[in-house]
Amino acid sequence: MHPETRHMFVYGWLLFPTIVQALTSRHFQRLPARLDGFRRYAVKQTVSTPAAAADATPPVSTTTVPALPIPALMADAKACTHGVLLLDVDANSLAMLDVFEEVDSGLYKRHSVRVFADNQWFNADCYMAGESLLPYLAGEWSPDALTPEQFDYMLNTVIPDLLSAFPLQA
Repeated sequence: MHPETRHMFVYGWLLFPTIVQALTSRHFQRLPARLDGFRRYAVKQTVSTPAAAADATPPVSTTTVPALPIPALMADAKACTHGVLLLDVDANSLAMLDVFEEVDSGLYKRHSVRVFADNQWFNADCYMAGESLLPYLAGEWSPDALTPEQFDYMLNTVIPDLLSAFPLQA
């Protein structure tokens, strides 16, 4: 590992090189990897939010907010998660990945882990579910379940909007 870089274990949207490149403007060496002791969950696809006060009459209505399928990791001693190890991720790229994963809001937190890849163990960081996501974990998430429309929306709408709000630093 080079000074001032970190390895990053990814297991969701960041599995896709085009997503990582769109976010960071960089290509990283990638190794198939395994993280023991953690399970990849799906975050519920919709969230219902009250549209009126609890004591309102007639009964409270709800608005359904659609969301892209997103994964989250949580500790599970009996599980393992397969993903990719990104090697030597620079500080600016890590900062953009933190923005993408909404670390500042607490949705995810970056943790240090040990990952098995290329017949050896690596120290790496990975994003795990923050406290606010825990109630919404439901079932398993698979990158194979993403539709071309979802992928296109992430790549051509979500990421450009994110980059316009948080431009890459040189």
